[in-house]
Amino acid sequence: MLKHRIFYEAKKGIKLKIHDILHHIDCNPYNNNIENLWLTNSNRHGKAHRSMRLIRIELVEYPYAIISIESFREYLKKEIIEFDRNLGIYFIT
Repeated sequence: MLKHRIFYEAKKGIKLKIHDILHHIDCNPYNNNIENLWLTNSNRHGKAHRSMRLIRIELVEYPYAIISIESFREYLKKEIIEFDRNLGIYFIT
């Protein structure tokens, strides 16, 4: 079992099911802050990653290029990109 799952279960007082997925909103798998973990399922997790990929493509000036995950994290820190927990998508602010 991964640390973030154990941490989440302890903080929330629940037992995660095998199909439950915890998404690291800031894309940093070492940041297990409870506010950085989003409980979801496989379909919604895929939707979140698709929205992330679309934004990473949209933010570059070159065709068929993509910004790095490190740049994506910086945009999150600067609140240029945000994550909507209800919709399960990233968006440019």
